[in-house]
This record gives sequence, C-alpha cells and structure tokens, in this order.
Amino acid sequence: MMVKGITLSTAASLLIFGCGGGGGSGGGNNSNTLCINNSCIGYQAEYQAQAGLNSIQAASANLTSATGKNIRVAIVDTGIDSDHVEFSQGSILGTDFANSSRGHLTDNDGHGTHVAGIIAAQRNQIGMRGVAYDAQLYSYRTANDVGSLTFLNSDAGRAAVYHQHVSDNIQISNNSWGSSTNILNYDENTLRKTDTLSIANMRRAQENGTIFVFATHNNYQTQVSKEAGLPYYINELADQFLAVMALDDNLTESSFSNRCGVATDFCLAAPGNNIYSTKTGGGYINYSGTSMAAPHVSGLLALVHDFFPSLSASEVVSRVKATASLDKLTGYFGCTLMSCGKSAMQAIFGHGLVDADAAIKPIESLYYPTDSSTDKSKDYRLHLPIGFGKAFQGWAADLDIAMFDRFDDAQFMRKGSDIFTSKSAHTGALIAYSPIKSKAARHNDVSSDFAQAMGHYSQSYSSENTSLQVYFSSSTRSMNLASANYWGDLSGLLLQPSFVTKQLHDQIEMSFYQGESISLRPFMQFTSNAQTEITGFGLNLLWKNKDTQLMTSLSSSRQNLNLGISKAYDRNQHRINHIEIGLQQRFNPNTLLFLRTAYSELSTSHASTQQWGLKQVGLMQITSGLEIKYQTSKIALGLYDPGHFTDGEVSLLVAKGRHQDKQVYYQEERFKLKADHRFAGFFAAKSHFMLNNKQNININLSIQQSPYRRNRIEQVSLAAEFNF
Repeated sequence: MMVKGITLSTAASLLIFGCGGGGGSGGGNNSNTLCINNSCIGYQAEYQAQAGLNSIQAASANLTSATGKNIRVAIVDTGIDSDHVEFSQGSILGTDFANSSRGHLTDNDGHGTHVAGIIAAQRNQIGMRGVAYDAQLYSYRTANDVGSLTFLNSDAGRAAVYHQHVSDNIQISNNSWGSSTNILNYDENTLRKTDTLSIANMRRAQENGTIFVFATHNNYQTQVSKEAGLPYYINELADQFLAVMALDDNLTESSFSNRCGVATDFCLAAPGNNIYSTKTGGGYINYSGTSMAAPHVSGLLALVHDFFPSLSASEVVSRVKATASLDKLTGYFGCTLMSCGKSAMQAIFGHGLVDADAAIKPIESLYYPTDSSTDKSKDYRLHLPIGFGKAFQGWAADLDIAMFDRFDDAQFMRKGSDIFTSKSAHTGALIAYSPIKSKAARHNDVSSDFAQAMGHYSQSYSSENTSLQVYFSSSTRSMNLASANYWGDLSGLLLQPSFVTKQLHDQIEMSFYQGESISLRPFMQFTSNAQTEITGFGLNLLWKNKDTQLMTSLSSSRQNLNLGISKAYDRNQHRINHIEIGLQQRFNPNTLLFLRTAYSELSTSHASTQQWGLKQVGLMQITSGLEIKYQTSKIALGLYDPGHFTDGEVSLLVAKGRHQDKQVYYQEERFKLKADHRFAGFFAAKSHFMLNNKQNININLSIQQSPYRRNRIEQVSLAAEFNF
C-alpha cells in the first residue's frame, strides 16, 4: 500500500519496501525451507541457498576474514524478528521510532526481517546466510503495527532517524524504502526547503562516518526515486551515498527496477530477483525488488569497512564503486557494453555489479612507505642485505608487513617474502692478484694499474739515511686495508662482505720498531676525497723466520655499510673494531700456504624505517689456500668465507598499519644472529709474457664460486694487461 507517497510492503499486498510494485514473491521455496530441518546442513549449502551471494563474490571476501565483524549496520525498515534462528546468537540493538506495541525487535510485516537476513543472517549451517554475517545490526523500526510509514513521511521524522545514526555511530545505513516519484520531478530549491532538517541530519551522520544506501524503487522508471536520487541535487551528500538497482539471476536488468539515470555517479547494481532470506516467525522466503538489491550492497560495504579499518567512509564508497563492473550485465532490452556502449549502460546500471572479491584486493599497485607520510612514488621492493645468513633470510621472509594501495591507501598485509629482494649476491670484490708496487723494484710495476682497478694499490718507501720505513696503501676494499702490505700479491684474494661499501681509502703505515724477526707498524687511514678525513688507526705486529710469517693486526675504523632498505638509504657509517691473524708458510720457493682469519665488532646503530639496525654484532672472515709459481706464471686456489655474523642482533622498523589520520605506524622487528659459515672455492692464475722483446703482457684469469649459492659461479674474469 502507499501511505502519503512512502511505499510499504506487507505480506498481503506483496509490495516490497522501496519497490512500489512488481517483483514480489509471496511464498517461500519449499525445498530451500527444508534446510532448517537439517536436509541442507553445511556451510557450502547455506551459502548456495542465497544465490545473490555468489553473484557478488561474497565468499572470496569472507574467506579472507572480511565478515563485517563489529561494523554497525542500521536497517531503517519494518523491524527485525530477533527470535529467528538466524539472529539468535547476536544482540540486535536499535530504536522503535513508530511506537509499535512490541518494539524494534519484532516485525509484523516481514520486510525488515528479510532485508536483515540478506545483510547479516548468521553463518550457522542452517538455511542461508548474510553477506556480512558478523555485522552488528541496529533495527530502526519506522512502521507501526499496521504497517503505516507516516513517521518517515515527514521531514522531522526522517531527521529524527538520521540523528539516531549519529548517536549510535552507525557506519552503514540500509534504506529499502522510498516514494514512487522520481528525482527529476524535484529541483534543488524545493528539496532544500521541504527536507531542510533531514538533509542537515543526514549530512551530520555522514560527517560522523555513516554511508547511506537506498533502493532505486520498483516503478520501471528510467530514474531513481526522490530518496535514492537526493545527492543529484544535494551534492554534499554524494560521497557517502549509494543508490542500488536490481538484477535478475542472469545479471540482466530486472523488469521492475528503476534505472540509475541521473544518479549514475553514485549508483550500483546488485541481485534483486527471488532472493532467499529470513521470514518473520521463522523459516525463509523469496522476495524480489530493489529492496533486496540494496542490502547486498550494504553488506558488501560492511565487509570492506571491516577489511580496511583505516579507510574513511568516503574511501570505502569509492573502492566499492571502482571495483564494480558493467562487463557481464545486460539491459532489459538487450543492451550490453559492446552493443550500446558505456554511457548507455551507465544510465541503466551506474557503476555496475558490485564485486566483494575485487573490493578487498589492490586496485592499483602497492607501495611501501619508508616514513609516516606514505610517499606513494617509491618502489615497494625492499633490500635485504646479503651475508646475514639463511636463517635471517627466512625470518625476514616470514615478517608481516603493511603495504598500501596507490588508489586509496588501503592497507594490505604482505609477507616479507613478497617485498624483500636480496641485494646482489656478489661479494663485492673480484678475485685477482694485486702486486705490491715498490720504488725499490720498479721493474715489477707492470700490473700496478690493473691491481688498482681490482681494488688495491700499495707502495713502500725506505729512507737511505734512517731505518724508518713508510708504507702507502690505497684500496676500495677498506676492511682489508690494514694488512694489505703484509699480504702483497695475495691481497687481491681477500674479499670483504658485500654490505661494506666500496670507497677508496688510503693508509700510511710506519715501521715503529724493526728487529730481526719482529716488526711493529702503527698506521693511520683516511679517505681520498677532496676533503681528507681520518677514518681509522691501528697497529700491525709481524713475526717471521726463514719460511714462516705471522701477522696480527688491530684496528678501529669507520666504514660505510649498505644497510639501507633501498639504494636511496644505502650509506650508513659504522665504527668497526677489527682483529686479524695471518699466516704465510713457504714449503719451497714456488709453493706458499696462506691462511687469514679476521674478527670484527660492528658498532651499534638504531633501527629506523630506512636502515637496518645492528646491536653487538660480530663478523668472522676466513681465507685459506695455496699459491704455486711456475716460471713466469702463478696460480692460487683455496676456500674463502667473505664474512658471516657470529652473534648480535639485527632489526628494522617495519610498517604494521595506518591510523585514521593517515599516519603509518611501525614496529621494531628483531632477529638474533647466529654463526652461519659459507665457504666457497676460488681459483686465480696469472701469466707474464714478453712480445717481440719489447712489450709486456699479463693474462689474468679468476673463477669465484658463490658462497651463497654453491651451485653457481659468482664471478669469472679474464683480463689482459699491456705495458707499452
């Protein structure tokens, strides 16, 4: 029946709320009703009983924990039968605006109960279930005992209902009611005068976070009803307002449904034909109408609100509209996207059929914020520093990390394995001989340029008038600089960890004490930049006899470490305290055994959102092998460990979510490092030739196994050096 222009449904008239005629189905589906008598028990059967759920992909969202939990949904309707088995486990709150004799938890008509079931009937393996079965329902009963809607017919009455939305902090408001007159029969001035109070209170509710959903009505018209089209004139309502038209089982425009028309920008489509839902007094019944389409969208909004708690109400609406689709829809007279075009289809369906699965997935690419300002321009791939061991990589891969959609900053939790990428597995230095360059032996200088290119260069100077000897060294492998003079040609075989930045450092080393078998050499290190800066100091102690040399080196230096999560944050200076022990044992003039082991302590640095932090970290390096000479050639082969951590802690501030004010919050994640040896083999060879008795040529070959992936070759190099 119609009461002063507002449509009300009753079981007798079969007029669906918000659907002023057509589409109603008076009786329940007997086979489906048997579900309540255990003939259709099971979650899958319960889901399939309400075909509209599958049409909007509700299960995909539910399986990812989007269930509408604690989302407050108001049903402005004829009440809700709270005694129904589908609502028995939850408390339904609300208000009885119509002053009925039995209150808001009853429903004489049945319409409100049917709508409530579509939104939030429980997942209990009985009958059917709702889109957002964990939502908190509020029954705003606006129909009296005989089904009269006079309360909603007045501006003051509607304003009172909208005011209650603010009091109850309602997030979703389902309105399957409305007048039969379409929106184009009004103008803005008229509406602002006749609906002054209700417009003001609706806007207050929106500012408090409410999204309003209205059925377009069932008058077979090309335009939505006045209530569903209100934002067309009252623009400030549009961002948190949706109108919903109805589709049949084949995703075709329902014959009774009003189209979106001028409400295209805020209109959607949802299933509305023969929708199986809860019935007053128990059991289930099929109804058709835009009244049944609207709660599908209200339920979906609850899912999205639940899944993205940091999104504002307007952002939730934007996401649902952006993921709706026209692709599979057909107009009542056969229009499709291909046959009629996008504009014609939008006039019917607005943004199209809602899709719960798409609405909870990224719409655009994800980004990772390196600070709380959520900079969307940065790539989300984060660097995982290599050399920290497999256990560390496994820990980082299992971290839960928040990332954000460039579309609307919607939060998605991802595993570290999805966003961390290891830096290059290269150890950062190519195995090669790096001969000492000495002023006293200039005829050995033929490979000095190549040696410098490989990362090490050294020369010594000995005064003729004193016993003082001064040694000058330069190297981009700064962690090995302290003992470079001791190792001579072998220094090129000593690799440093890949997380140590290649930066040219110089060293001055003096022979403070020189005995027959013992030498004491203090040294100082500094950068070779335009502005010279002292970066380290230390002491070398050497002991030697005829065939054996032992060296102990103590140093403290500042090094730049690559501990940033991206190249933009790679430089991070640490103080490194270093102790090294070296052995060279000669068996004959052509065969030399060498062994070098070094332990370093890295200074503590605090974790940040851009840098990995270190605490009490110890680092061990080992290199051993044989050098064999034959005529003008020599080879070296052996094993190396470029550096593994023995103890300490590594940490990072990891994004975990975003507050309502859009600020990202971080949590420090820590990992205890453990010893993780990773030996690999190397082979290096060098031959010296004389061409035409004038030109010298050196051929250098090196093969280096990866210490991180032993089935792979890390580096292969073949180089020729000419000296003209």
